[in-house]
Amino acid sequence: MSKTRIVLSVFVLCVSLAAVGAFGANTFSNGSQPAFSTAPPPAAEQSEGEKPENSDAKLKTVSSESICDEITHPVVLEKINPKYPPEAREEKVMGMVTVETVITEEGVVEETRVLKSPDDRLSAAAVEAIEQWKFEPALCDGRPVGVYYNLTIKFRLQ
Repeated sequence: MSKTRIVLSVFVLCVSLAAVGAFGANTFSNGSQPAFSTAPPPAAEQSEGEKPENSDAKLKTVSSESICDEITHPVVLEKINPKYPPEAREEKVMGMVTVETVITEEGVVEETRVLKSPDDRLSAAAVEAIEQWKFEPALCDGRPVGVYYNLTIKFRLQ
């Protein structure tokens, strides 16, 4: 078998597996969220390796009456970087803290709940900072609306 045929066969196999995987992910997902998303993360620049990320491709509004044809993500307008806890820094504790928040129709963080964290000290620092952030609220068909929104803060020693 020639090199060209082998390369072509491998390429076709890879494309086929990718297509089957995407089809299976869409077919067998629970329906509440797409299996993958092309939605961009919220616009925010971070220093020291911390970056908010939206882990939900589809936003869930706070109000159960809100059914939207088109909903936009909230956008960070003002943020406070978390302070790396000195003890955690000394112990070289690193990792990601994922926090579920409620962003109100005024763009204020109303509720926070830690979903995942490697350390309680990092959780406390992330929540303390996130509770001070201000957002341009999510829009449901052009109207401001409160949404549940997950943010991930990365604590990394450099």
